[in-house]
Amino acid sequence: MTQTMTKQQLAQLRKQLEELRDDISGELRLGQGEAADENYRDIAGEVHDRGEEAVGEQLAKMNTELKERRLYELREIRAALGRVEDGQYGVCMDCGEEIGFDRLEAYPMAKRCFDCKVRFESLDSGVERRSPPG
Repeated sequence: MTQTMTKQQLAQLRKQLEELRDDISGELRLGQGEAADENYRDIAGEVHDRGEEAVGEQLAKMNTELKERRLYELREIRAALGRVEDGQYGVCMDCGEEIGFDRLEAYPMAKRCFDCKVRFESLDSGVERRSPPG
């Protein structure tokens, strides 16, 4: 088990989460305003051939996917802040051990310790990881 996180470390991570939340929220609000000014219709209105139309459609799709990704990140940040409030922040959801400060500093929304994350990803991808012989 790793060393317990200090109050200062927890405060640092909370601040990092709050700043990420505010940045993404602002980005999404700004994106909504920009979307009203420059959306797919505007791009398509300037289209002169099918190739340009395909590019316009691809750009619109990429914009939608980016927005969905940022919304997902925002939900993860809010969930992490909820765990801070509940006193469950930094506890692995699989094994119950503490998630290392270094991992949380790199990815403050982490729900799993490094070992459980590797195990989860290998199971999620359908890849079975085996220990080396001996």
